[in-house]
Amino acid sequence: MASINGAADQPLLGGGGAAGAGEHKDASGTGAGARYEEEQLRKELELISRTNPNTGLSTAEVNLRRDEYGFNELPEKEENIWLKFLSYYWGPMPIMIWLAIIIELIKAGTTGDGWEDFGVLMVLQIVNGTVGFIEEKNAGNAIAALKEQLAPRCFARRDGEWQKLPGRDLVPGDLLQLKLGDIIPSDAILLGVGKDSLDVDQAALTGESLPVTIFHHEKVMMGSAVKRGEMEAVVCATGANTFFGKAAGMISEVESTGRFQKILFKITLGLLFVSIIFCAVIFIKLVVSTSAHSIRSSNKWLNAISIVVVLLVASIPIAMQVVCTSTMAVGSRRLASRKVIVE
Repeated sequence: MASINGAADQPLLGGGGAAGAGEHKDASGTGAGARYEEEQLRKELELISRTNPNTGLSTAEVNLRRDEYGFNELPEKEENIWLKFLSYYWGPMPIMIWLAIIIELIKAGTTGDGWEDFGVLMVLQIVNGTVGFIEEKNAGNAIAALKEQLAPRCFARRDGEWQKLPGRDLVPGDLLQLKLGDIIPSDAILLGVGKDSLDVDQAALTGESLPVTIFHHEKVMMGSAVKRGEMEAVVCATGANTFFGKAAGMISEVESTGRFQKILFKITLGLLFVSIIFCAVIFIKLVVSTSAHSIRSSNKWLNAISIVVVLLVASIPIAMQVVCTSTMAVGSRRLASRKVIVE
C-alpha cells in the first residue's frame, strides 16, 4: 500500500483532515456536549496519529492497546448459574405445580391417601426444572456457536502485511480495508486511500432508509454496511466505546421482555383461562353431585380440590417455552450450517 501523501512518517490524518473534523464538530453545537465531542476527537486523532501508514500496528503495540482497551466486543451480563437453575422452579407454571404438591401433601397427611400423587408431582417438578435448565443451556451454546460462526471478519494491516482477522481482535489504531459488502467492525475514520467517499448503510443505527455518503476524514460507525466504494480507514474506537456500544449499553440498562416471551405468556394465559373454566365446572360437579358412598363428606372438598388441581396442571403445557426455545436455537444453527444464514 502506498503511504499517505507519499511520506512514510506523515500522520494518517493531515492538518486539513483534523481541521475539517474540528470544523464539523464546532458546527454541531456549543456547550458541554460539544466540548466533550471535541475532546473525544482530539484523543482519537492523537491515538491514530501514532499508527504507521505503511506497516500498520506492530504485534507488540497491538498487545499493549488490547491490554488498555480490551477486545472489540460488547460486554455481556454474566448470570449466576445457580440462580438461573432455581428460576426454573419459580414462575406461573412451577407455582401451580407447587400448589398441587402442597395440596396433595395436606391430603396425604390428613387422610393417609395421596402419597402417590404427591410423589409423581414432586418428580414432575424436579424433572421439568432440570430438563428445562439443561435444554436452555444447550440452546445458549447453540446460539453462542452461531454468533461465533457469523462474527464479522475484516482485513487489517499489521507488521506491514494485510491479514484477515476476526473483528473482536481489532484495537484502536488498526488500519482497515473497507470494500463493498463489508460490515464495519468498529468505529473508524476514512483515510481517503482508494476513493473519495463510501456509501454506507446505517439503517440499523439511525433508521435512515437510504445509504449515506461518507467522505474521507469522516467517521464510519460500527455495524454499518458498505454499499459502494472501497477505502482504507483507521480504527478510532472499539467495543463499548463505539457509537453502537454506547447505544447498546443504554438499552441494556432497561429491563424488557422479548416479543417471543410475550407471545408464549399470552398463549399460556389463554390456556390457563380455558382450563380454569373447565376445572371449575368439574369441581362443582364433584362437590355437588358426588354421593357419600364414593367420597366421604368430611373429605369431599379436599378430594375435589386435589383432583381439580392435578387436572389443571396436566392441561397446560408447562414445558412449552423450553421446547420452543430449544427448537428455534437448533433450527438457527442448522440454517447457518447450510449457509442460509451467512456472514
